[in-house]
Amino acid sequence: QPWYAIATPHEDIRKGQLAEAVFAANLWTVAQAAAGDVPRENVPEVYLDPDIFFKKSFLTAGLRNMLTRVGKSLAGASDSGDRIISLQTSFGGGKTHMLIALWHLAKSADVIRKAAAFKELRAVIGDELPKKPCNVAVFTHQTCDATQGRKTKAGVHTHTLWGELAFQLGGKELYDQIAANDQARTVPQGLFTEILRQATPCLILIDELADYCVGAAAVNVGNTTLADQTVSFVQQLTQAVSDVKGAVVVATLPASHLEVAGSEKGQEILQGLEKRFGRMGADLKPVADDEIFEVVRRRLFQDLGERAEHEKIAAAYLAMYRQHEKELPSDATKATYKERLISAYPFHPELIDALYLRWGSHNDFQRTRGVLRLLASIVGDLWQRRESNTQAQWLIQPPHIRWTIDALQSALTSAILLGSFGGQGDRAGYSSKDLKLVCSRPALNWNYTDGALLELENRGFFLHTASAGNLGKRYWFGVKPTLNKLILQYRQSFETQDFDSAIRDQVEQQAGLTKLGAATWRVLTDPANDLPEQKSLALLILSPTFAFSEETQSAIEKKILDLSHKCGERERHFRNTLLFLAPSPRGLNRLRQALREETTLDAVQRDYKSQLDAEQAGELVERLKTARASVRETLGSAYTVAARVEGQKVVTVALTDAKKDFGEHLQLVWKTLVEEEEWILKKVGPVTLQKAGLTPTEGGIRLSDAIEAFMRYTDKPMIASRDAVTQGLSQACKERYIGIGRGLRADNLSKRWCGEAIALDPGEEGVWIVPPFTEEPLAQPQPPAGSEKPGTPTAGAINIQEDGTQPPVFGQPPTLPIARAGKVIKKIVIRGAVPPESWSDLFRSFVSPAARMRLKHLRLGIQFELESTADQPLSEDDPTIKAMQESAQQLSLDLNFEE
Repeated sequence: QPWYAIATPHEDIRKGQLAEAVFAANLWTVAQAAAGDVPRENVPEVYLDPDIFFKKSFLTAGLRNMLTRVGKSLAGASDSGDRIISLQTSFGGGKTHMLIALWHLAKSADVIRKAAAFKELRAVIGDELPKKPCNVAVFTHQTCDATQGRKTKAGVHTHTLWGELAFQLGGKELYDQIAANDQARTVPQGLFTEILRQATPCLILIDELADYCVGAAAVNVGNTTLADQTVSFVQQLTQAVSDVKGAVVVATLPASHLEVAGSEKGQEILQGLEKRFGRMGADLKPVADDEIFEVVRRRLFQDLGERAEHEKIAAAYLAMYRQHEKELPSDATKATYKERLISAYPFHPELIDALYLRWGSHNDFQRTRGVLRLLASIVGDLWQRRESNTQAQWLIQPPHIRWTIDALQSALTSAILLGSFGGQGDRAGYSSKDLKLVCSRPALNWNYTDGALLELENRGFFLHTASAGNLGKRYWFGVKPTLNKLILQYRQSFETQDFDSAIRDQVEQQAGLTKLGAATWRVLTDPANDLPEQKSLALLILSPTFAFSEETQSAIEKKILDLSHKCGERERHFRNTLLFLAPSPRGLNRLRQALREETTLDAVQRDYKSQLDAEQAGELVERLKTARASVRETLGSAYTVAARVEGQKVVTVALTDAKKDFGEHLQLVWKTLVEEEEWILKKVGPVTLQKAGLTPTEGGIRLSDAIEAFMRYTDKPMIASRDAVTQGLSQACKERYIGIGRGLRADNLSKRWCGEAIALDPGEEGVWIVPPFTEEPLAQPQPPAGSEKPGTPTAGAINIQEDGTQPPVFGQPPTLPIARAGKVIKKIVIRGAVPPESWSDLFRSFVSPAARMRLKHLRLGIQFELESTADQPLSEDDPTIKAMQESAQQLSLDLNFEE
């Protein structure tokens, strides 16, 4: 017999009066209708009447488990771990249906405990139920508007999750206890435990809280948002529930951030809620895969007929399959498949599998709810046409589906398919105006048509479009793939790729092309643990695996401290020269998306370039150009967390802005750290010198030691260059904070200054920082009495030799000739070849004395020539040669090879 002669659908399905609301369970509407806040006729009776609800609900293993746990918890017979439950399944996975079941369990606890109608339910959950109805509070994203709140019939105006829960659990009396917190939208710290004690036994049901928080993120509360306060309150709530027996909270969370407004903010909120709820009940699955058959049958059919009829049909199908076993999947001929046929009756199991498993894997398909909605439409349509049916329908199978009914397909798709055949050239397909003409009907929102067409363009592999002049766009299906679908298909293939290697390459490439501008640091990327000593400021750009967030902070800080303390196995000497730049998760996400798009378009061009027409090829080139620009522009915004070691701790600063060009972005980082954060000093002032202990009150400090102190010790500010210290010391000397002296030792100075600015060479030896003084300059050493030779000057006099120079003073380089009256030296140029072992003499003899003369036009040049021999050839891959190339680039010098 056909299925419709054996099984009988529920009355609403038989009559074709099935309301869509039946498959869109709404917990808040059910609670409002039960309280009389909305008319009962607005809510399907199946959700309001506990008897009807449980008769039409198949008690899956997950639902039985949940009802048992909550029933015992409300009766005060369970631990805190069973009273805090979060459900996390895919969209339409049965979460809301389960919450409504719990709502009935709590609201009708006394009736369910005794009434004969609930005998089956009691057999499942046991007798541990409260003796009276429990207080129940319901909160969904529709309960209380984040901005305007909710005005209740009792005259209470709630504004927050905690305000709603208190009011629903105990009316105005309990609400008044946290009214101030509700009106200020601030978390009631530690107050909710007492609320629950007064309300027990009580059940709190929270559905779609993540969606509510997305809206609450736009409401500012002091320096935070209402979303932040709400996530924080969840922590307070779970703690309160764990402290109060008889109190239970059940919350639902989506399985993916794609279900939370599809935004990065939604993902952050979902992660915060998951952390607070701890996913303590995530192991509870409302509907298991092998239970979907019974869920569908119970919901759609009033009577399934005799099992003997089901077995007879299953046996006939199995016999047919075995007769053609070579043309079928092997599972179809096994005895176990007969049981599947019986379990799914009157549906063929493959029809339900296709919808539940295949369609259910799509993010936009509401799994259990979607399957029920579609199958209800199919059953209703086939039942209505059963008298005129010309096909044998022992089971409801995929070929029996009539795809022209509205609940099963898009009318637009049918219309375009219809128009694609028979037309030639510019007459093929339908224009957008034609489609609106043939598809419109009363009560249809015309605005939806454009959105539906746009979605078809994105998804249709063979859907083609072209301009139709004043008729809009023209749509038709062809035999060539369209560019949009190709891109979508390739994009999905790169969905799980992290692109970390590509990001490292991009950072290294862009950093190499960067102009330093005002920055004096050396930029290094992805530093390894054996990073060499950095004797000048260095910016280390970390790998994308070190994205800085709450969860990764400790690991990143360890990485930074390790690099700061060690050069491989050795202790690092210069620790205060290292700055770090790390990516942020949000910025890194955008960069990965940009790289994914670039990689996708590259792959499409590589594989399909020859198959695309000229228009598609041109569009692909333009999109690829845009994608590559997007990668460059998002690179800077990915790296927005700067860090350094301060003392023994890692301190960070998040950049609030980013530049599209990576080089400009690094200059912005420099400006931020120098001008706003003052991590880096271009000139060390007297106060900083005092704090650093470099203004001695006795003895002296060597200049080189003072400079190294800023480069070694992380409790001091960083310096842009060594000149930052020498300039600061020169100024401090002028202002008499310190004195400067030259000599072999601090207590044996040949020259000293205080009260004047003196030019200092960071590399000069024998320069000392000494306490400030006001006495006369040091006198020259006096010769023994009677030992003076004729012409020997007295102490303090200057003896000019005939060549115009002063006689050399121990510890000081020879001075340049003093210009005699009437003879002015305009320019001094020194040229010649110097052997390598005498190179340091150039600074001692010429550069340092010239710098101390403080003339404006002092220029240094270099000519460096290194010639290899046959027995000692040089290679451009030699590490030393590569280091020379890098140094020449940093100093803007020309370096050329001769082969």
